[in-house]
Amino acid sequence: MRVLLAAALLAVALPALADYTSGTVAGFDSRTNTLTLTDHTVWLLPKTTAVPEALTSGDRVIINFRSNAENGWDKVYGIDRAAN
Repeated sequence: MRVLLAAALLAVALPALADYTSGTVAGFDSRTNTLTLTDHTVWLLPKTTAVPEALTSGDRVIINFRSNAENGWDKVYGIDRAAN
């Protein structure tokens, strides 16, 4: 029972450990699932990442991800449009 409770608490806590960044879209290539921001940051997204429909240049986005220390990011949880 304790193991089940610990697993449930861990599952709830993991999104709280996520990092966020925001930026303006310079371009999105849906064929390669590559998102480029205007600050020249390039995100090579896994095919399983939910990307807002009709994402276009100039859209403000928030990227929810888990960092991998000095190696960049480990997992992208999702991308949302930011409120203007």
